[in-house]
Parts: sequence; C-alpha cells; structure tokens
Amino acid sequence: MNIIEYFTGYLLGDGYLYYYRKEGKYLVRIADKSREFLEHIRCRMLEAGFKGHIYRVKGKNAYVLEYSNKRLYFTIKSLLSRLISSPTASFVAGLIDAEGSLERSNRGSVRVVISNTNVALLESIAKYLLSVGVEVSIRPYGRTKKGEKQRYRVIVYGRGKVNYVLSLLPLLHTKFSRSL
Repeated sequence: MNIIEYFTGYLLGDGYLYYYRKEGKYLVRIADKSREFLEHIRCRMLEAGFKGHIYRVKGKNAYVLEYSNKRLYFTIKSLLSRLISSPTASFVAGLIDAEGSLERSNRGSVRVVISNTNVALLESIAKYLLSVGVEVSIRPYGRTKKGEKQRYRVIVYGRGKVNYVLSLLPLLHTKFSRSL
C-alpha cells in the first residue's frame, strides 16, 4: 500500500490543503470521528517521513490530523490529477474510507455506498472498480436544498461483490474492519 496515495484519497473526501500566504504556512488536514483511526494514519505517515499531530475539534465529536509541511503539501498537489485520472487501489481505498459506508439491511443484504458532490471523484472510483471487474454507476440522490450541491453516489451491491471489493482495497478505517 502506498500511504501517500491513500492519504491523498482520504484528504479529497474528508480533508483539505491550505496555504496561509501571510504566514507562509502550508497546512494539510484530515478529519474523522475516530481518534484511533487518525492515530493509525499518523503512524503510517510518520514511517513515510511526515510528522503530524492530532487535536480534538472544540465542541464537536471529531478529531483532526494536521501537518504543517510544505513538502507534503506539494507532493499531494502534484499527485492529484494523476490519481484522479489513473486511480490506484491505495487512492481509491482512501476515498472510500473517507466517503464510504458499509450498509446492512434487516433482510441480510449488504452494500458499500460512496457519496460525494464531486462527480469526478466518484468517476475515479467507478473507473478503478471497472478495471477490477466490478461495474457500477453514478447516480444522483436526495433532494437539494437551496444553496446545496447535488449529491451523487456509487453503490456496490451484493455480498459477493462487496467481499471482493473489500478484499482488493487496502481499507484502513475501522468502519470496514468488521467482518460480513
């Protein structure tokens, strides 16, 4: 697994890059409800040479993993367009960990749902899945309220396909670690 590609995918879903011109700071941040998950990512990124810190968002049940690192900022910036047009398993795993969920119905069916307002990100996921033999489509869902963007989603249906996709991707989030 390429942790930088994974991190880039996760960042596109639940993070951002920011440059503070006045202070000359390059910030890279990802957020999640699970401190344990962010700690795991922090350790993997440390192995790749990037030191970050985790803090709790005041008044919310969320944590942020933050890097103030110019090299990481520009590494991610340079990877973005290549990974969106030629997605890798690590990149898609990061996107799915950020924007995906594992849903189970009362009748025992299971599916992976990936949602986002950015169709290009979902097209990247669909392109990768098609390359490994899983055909999916991108569909709008939900009603948009005034000022909101349309939401879209990709759904992988069926226990067999879900197991296949989960076995191919190096997903790291605890929400996917539960067995089917």
